[in-house]
Amino acid sequence: MTIGNIGSSVLGAAFWLILASLLIAESYGTLNYYLASTFIFGTVALLGLNPTVTTYLAKGVEKVKYQSNLMALVSSVAFIAPLILLTGYLPLSMLLISVALFQMSVAELLGRKMYKEYTFIHVGQRAAQIVLGISLYFVYGIDGVILGYTLAFLAFSYRYMITIKNFRLDFAHIRSNFKFMMHSYAMELARTISMFSDKLLIAPLFGFTVLGLYQLGAQFLLFLGMVPTIFYHYLLSQEARGIHSRRIGIGGFIISSILAIGFVVSVPWIITAFFPNFTESILAAQLMSMGIIPMTVTSTLSSRFLGMERSRPVFIGATIYVATQYTTIIILGNIFGIVGLALSLIIALTAQAVYLLATSKLQKPVIESL
Repeated sequence: MTIGNIGSSVLGAAFWLILASLLIAESYGTLNYYLASTFIFGTVALLGLNPTVTTYLAKGVEKVKYQSNLMALVSSVAFIAPLILLTGYLPLSMLLISVALFQMSVAELLGRKMYKEYTFIHVGQRAAQIVLGISLYFVYGIDGVILGYTLAFLAFSYRYMITIKNFRLDFAHIRSNFKFMMHSYAMELARTISMFSDKLLIAPLFGFTVLGLYQLGAQFLLFLGMVPTIFYHYLLSQEARGIHSRRIGIGGFIISSILAIGFVVSVPWIITAFFPNFTESILAAQLMSMGIIPMTVTSTLSSRFLGMERSRPVFIGATIYVATQYTTIIILGNIFGIVGLALSLIIALTAQAVYLLATSKLQKPVIESL
């Protein structure tokens, strides 16, 4: 699983860096806006079904997979209209469905602890995304990149496809586990909002060119985001079985700190050498790289709250993040430009992590699990 996440993150970073060398800042920002909108709507549409499948398959409950997969498809189709109304971009409709199918396929593999296949589909999907996205870009432009994304997700959603023949209009297992599904939903929304919601505000306020410059810097944080992603998936599985580990949390914090320092030092050289048209992003990229530290703290504590079926702190933490970032984007973005936007991200991530940490210290069951 770790290899799969690392490989996927490396290939994803490579994909976006290649695109940065091909696109102007405005097109780069536009593409990121479209994809961010789709991923947010995709998470909303999944209703927390993917971690629910992961958790209950690990406990041997098979029927929940078929019921959740059918509901995920129906919900995704229902959210196509709102997505198109927001973006005005029809090609995102099929991308939204392909994202849902892929996420449900991944959920099954995690629940069955099929980590080798998990690695295969994650790395394979990213490799296909690079080949198809870049190739089709030269034919259809940004439309080709979106098409490449869609085809790559669909190609590696075969686990989902296999379940279609067993679909039935029976949601008994989902209803019986509704409370847990809502806990999972809160966590998934928190993670997705933390990664993508800023783009939906920056684009209309500052334009797609500024978003493109900002997003190049954010790519370094997205690459580093493999660390909290790894710890989240691992801890979710562990917590579901009642296993807690203090060492894992400490290890994640140490690794995140080392990676942050490494990227702060190396980012100026990387951007200057390979992306001279994006030199305005250097300081912003350095600042955003430090965000991996509070992100890791947030992912670790959130997975533990979720394991105890306590979604309230996770939801409040996400609310604090969004409120803080949206407020500081407007204030700091207008004062300091791109650097202000980067500062808004760091401040929001830190506020979220501090709240969860403070809350964990006030709840004895969580303290005992740290």
